[in-house]
Amino acid sequence: MTNHRRPNLSARIGCAAAVVVVTICACGERPIADPASATQRSGSPQSASPQSASAVGSLANDSATISYLAARHALDRGDSAAAIQNFERVFVQWPQSVRAPQAMYWKAFVLDRRGGAQNLQIAQNLLELATQIAPSAYAVGDAATLLLRVRARLAATGDRAALRALGMRDVAAFTACGDTGGASRLAWAVDAGASPSTQLDRLRTIMRTQTACAVAIREQALLLLARVPNGDGVADLLRAAREDRALVVRQSALRVLPRPAPDAARTLLEHLLASEQDLTSIESAAAAWASRPEWGTAPLEAYLRRTDRNATAADYVETLLRR
Repeated sequence: MTNHRRPNLSARIGCAAAVVVVTICACGERPIADPASATQRSGSPQSASPQSASAVGSLANDSATISYLAARHALDRGDSAAAIQNFERVFVQWPQSVRAPQAMYWKAFVLDRRGGAQNLQIAQNLLELATQIAPSAYAVGDAATLLLRVRARLAATGDRAALRALGMRDVAAFTACGDTGGASRLAWAVDAGASPSTQLDRLRTIMRTQTACAVAIREQALLLLARVPNGDGVADLLRAAREDRALVVRQSALRVLPRPAPDAARTLLEHLLASEQDLTSIESAAAAWASRPEWGTAPLEAYLRRTDRNATAADYVETLLRR
C-alpha cells in the first residue's frame, strides 16, 4: 500500500467542508438530539488563569455553540443558505468542539433535503467523518441512519463508492435487490404488537440473511439491536463485528458496540488492534477505542509498535492520540 500521509483531523474537516456528499436510508429523518445541558460540553470550567487549556477549550465550545444555535435558528426560519454557512463555520473554525459533529450532521441533513449528486456526496463525507469523530454519540442514532439513507440514494444513481459500501457490484444489482423491501422488513421486525422476544428473533433473522441485497437492512438492524433492553442484542453485535460478510456491517457493529457492551467491546477492540490486518477495520477499531477516553491509550500505542503496522493506519492512530 502506498505510504501516504493522512491529513490531521482539522485538515480532514476542512476538506469535508470543501467537498460535500449525501445519501439516503430506508428509515425516518428524525434529527439527532442536542446535548441537554452545558455539562455535556468537553471544555472544563475556566480556571483562574485565562491562558489555561480548560479556559481555552471552554471558550471554543461557547463560540461554537453560538454559531451552532444561529444555524439552527436560520434552519427553523427556512433560511437553509445561512444555516449551512453557520454549520460549516462551526466545524471549520472549532473542529475539536463537541458541536463540530453535530454541525456536520445538520449540514448533511440540509444537503440531503436539497438533493443532487454533489450535495449527496458532500453529505456522505460529512456523516462518515461525524460518526468517526464521535462514534459513541452518533453511531447509535440518526447520523448513522442518515448516512445509510444517503448511500442508498447515491447507489441508485450509480455512484461506485456508495455501491461498494452497500456491498453491491453495480447499479443493476442494487436495483434488482428491490431496496424498498428493507423498510417493510424493519417495520415487521419492530412491530409494536409483537413481544420484545419476538422482535429480537426477527432482528436476528435479518442479521442471518447474509446476502448483498440485505447489507443495508442489516446495518440498520444493528442500530436496533444496540437498543435492545438488558443487553440482549450484544451477542448479535459481537457476531456481526467478527463474522458479517460485508465490511461496512462489521465496521458499523464496531462503532455501535461500545455503548451497550463496553466490556465486550473493549476485549474485541483490543484483539483487533493487536492482530487485525485490514486497514479499514483497524481504523474503525481505533476510532471506537478512542471514543472511550476512560479506557486509556495503551492498545493504540501498542498498535504503533506492531512490526506489521500499516503506515496509513499508523498515521490515523497517531492523529487519534493527539486529540
